[in-house]
Amino acid sequence: MKRTLIAAMAFMAALAAEAGTCPKCGTWQDDGSFCGKCGRRLETEGGSSGFDTPFRLGIAGRAGLPSKYEHLYGLDISVVSGFSNGAYGIQVAGFANIADRTNTDAWTGGIEIAGLFNWAKKVGGIQVGGVVNAGDGMYGIQVGGLFNLQDEMYGLCVGGIANAGRDFKTMDYAGGIQIGGLANAARKVEALQIAGLWNNDGSAVGILIAGAVNHCRKMEGLQIGGLGNAALDSMTGLQIGTFNINNGTGGMDGMQIGVINVSEEMTGLQIGVINHARRLHGLQIGAINTVYRGGKESPMLLINMDF
Repeated sequence: MKRTLIAAMAFMAALAAEAGTCPKCGTWQDDGSFCGKCGRRLETEGGSSGFDTPFRLGIAGRAGLPSKYEHLYGLDISVVSGFSNGAYGIQVAGFANIADRTNTDAWTGGIEIAGLFNWAKKVGGIQVGGVVNAGDGMYGIQVGGLFNLQDEMYGLCVGGIANAGRDFKTMDYAGGIQIGGLANAARKVEALQIAGLWNNDGSAVGILIAGAVNHCRKMEGLQIGGLGNAALDSMTGLQIGTFNINNGTGGMDGMQIGVINVSEEMTGLQIGVINHARRLHGLQIGAINTVYRGGKESPMLLINMDF
């Protein structure tokens, strides 16, 4: 009997130790898990603001829960918008899905669908935004009705108007496949880029296809431009367009096929109506072919070669 009484008293003391007021909002709590009013975690040191939940349904993704919670694991359906410090699962919002981008661990993995926009720090999975998807990094598939704005992209990125960097600046890195209704812009590309009008890159390795112009400083691979292609420093590969230009010190190593082909130093083959090379190590085939010899321009008709 004595031992039973002692055990009961110990149990009551443990319950009393767990119960108490929330240090954040002062609400009395009967257990030590989380505050039912503000969502503060009471069992973790420092009391992170929020809690994990497998399912949420609400007007603004809260369903009576705090506006900021730790992570979402599961399904979040919001009439207006969904909020998170990182989501793992499926988020569907009529207006927007928003992650706390000030949190370095705010990783979103899974599927995000929003009527207007998705705003996350880093995403791994699928993002579909009616207007725009924005963040620091994307790993997976991203579809934006107008824009995809990421500093880094790995995977498939489809933008109704453009794929570019955050705040409409140039993307730092693009790897995979980029399809832009009008334009794609990246400092470094290791990808297939397809744009209705313009691909504008720093250095590119892969295939660039544009309705109007492909523009980059260094290119290794294939450029196909409806209007033209420009590799301002060096080009290794093939350029196909109305105008093909390589006027940098790095020179052209490969082939140019177009109406007008221009290269500072051409190693390979030029096929066009007008071909121009300041220095030629190869063959020119066209109506007019020019190359500098002895410090002056030397034109040739039909075929010109120099090795």
